Amino acid sequence: MRTILLSSIACLAILNAAAAENATTESLASISGQLARESNEAYEASPYAALSKDYFLRFSRDTKAHFADFMDRRMGVILPTEKRSRADSLDDIDKAVVFLDSGGGNPDVAESFTITVKRGEIRVVGRDARGLRDGIVRLVDRIGFRQAPILPMGEQVYTPRLAVRLGAVPKFGSYRELVFMGYNATFVGGGSLHALSTSDAIPELVARQRPGALEAGVRAAEDARRHGLKTYCFINTRQKFPKDDPVFRAHPEIRGALTWKADGEYVLCTEHPLVRRYLAESVTGIFRADPALDGLVVIIGGEGFYHCFMRPYGTAKGHTNCNRCEALGAETVVANLCNLLSEAARSVNPKAELIAWPYSAEHVWSADKAQVGFIRRLKPGCAIFTEIEKDEFVQKPDGVRKHLWDYSIDLIG
Repeated sequence: MRTILLSSIACLAILNAAAAENATTESLASISGQLARESNEAYEASPYAALSKDYFLRFSRDTKAHFADFMDRRMGVILPTEKRSRADSLDDIDKAVVFLDSGGGNPDVAESFTITVKRGEIRVVGRDARGLRDGIVRLVDRIGFRQAPILPMGEQVYTPRLAVRLGAVPKFGSYRELVFMGYNATFVGGGSLHALSTSDAIPELVARQRPGALEAGVRAAEDARRHGLKTYCFINTRQKFPKDDPVFRAHPEIRGALTWKADGEYVLCTEHPLVRRYLAESVTGIFRADPALDGLVVIIGGEGFYHCFMRPYGTAKGHTNCNRCEALGAETVVANLCNLLSEAARSVNPKAELIAWPYSAEHVWSADKAQVGFIRRLKPGCAIFTEIEKDEFVQKPDGVRKHLWDYSIDLIG
């Protein structure tokens, strides 16, 4: 596809303002509802609301239409749009922005692109359609940084540093905004694996299934893919089981570690064959519902997707009160879980990935901060998702050495 915008480009830098006040003696649920309503009202009333909503209309699946619409309504510049076939010559182009979805970038690197700037023409050429998408984002970003359509002359080839750049849609946002922020993948659907499961391997768990949950995730994934985004389902098993749960009365042998406290709840032992069958069937069910899904994301450190080394009660770090798993060791048990989920996903989609997030693992079960022993046990199809500032230390004024738990602006890269 060739798209030509017959004009120069400009960009706005937009500030988004939203505020909410809260003073209450009501319940947490009512407070949350009130905050949501007031935030939306403040956002809609803001003089910047129309601008911020429109800011990302420059890009969606129909790149040329939204780009031209933005220039018309926000810049006062009407851009005639002309579509040409691949066989047509581009030699007669002057004062134009040209978008091509093939022939640019590095032929060996997916989603790469080339931006060429010369007198009378800006050309963005993707190695593929996703490369063109990212090239447009990069072009607008460069103009926005200068707050003017000023670009250096010449040609530059861009290749992604990371094949998967996974992010969440911002509040009040959409998949278009996620793309503009530089991501090429997003979370879709997900939630409790028990709710999403269609497995009857453990009949007592069928009551935790939620009809319609899978279908909702598929719809979200299809919407994201319309914007060229890869899709990952973020799943968990946070909901554990009391000692006398029907699942343990029927299958006492699958009871895993006691968690958190002496009268706490138990997890399903992920090393037991019946549990492994249930987990595998649950994952294959997700991918059969959506074979185009790119993968799963699980937190396997200190929360999220429970195993017998996650928050076991009354044990030292790296140990558990489940005898079956204690004999194997933490790194082996957690890697076995990840490999199981990955293999189940790949039984439907051979290119699917299991992305494991070892959040807080060093505090809970990992023998080393970098989880090297765990990573060495992972098989192809597994990847690591992590953060840059978690558990780092920064030196502050007056001799203060600050421990960053997570999400700190003190360390941004």
